[in-house]
Amino acid sequence: MWVIQVGLLETVDAALALQRAVEARVQATGIDLAVFDNRKTDPVAAEVREAMFSWVTRKSGPFHRAALLLDSDLAAVRVNMDALARRAKLRAFASGPEAVDWLRASRGLRRRDLPTG
Repeated sequence: MWVIQVGLLETVDAALALQRAVEARVQATGIDLAVFDNRKTDPVAAEVREAMFSWVTRKSGPFHRAALLLDSDLAAVRVNMDALARRAKLRAFASGPEAVDWLRASRGLRRRDLPTG
């Protein structure tokens, strides 16, 4: 599943609405690997960031694994440090192909085994 986010997620309520929509899509499709493309988002308030991060990294959450695409390697390193500290099934990348490869590796799949679209 590829979730493209653009602009600003302004409130925790908006974050919760996004979470409900994505969870409904996971339920409908059975796809539990996700790429959240945040390369065109604006910085969010700390409480919104924590609401999204906690949801994506929750052990009983909807995802087997989730990847976060960010606009810089430095931002990805910062997120990865936090994800590793929480033992989360989340990693951040500055490259889409790297993110997809990481997700597929969790299921023993190679790049050519599944379409990227």
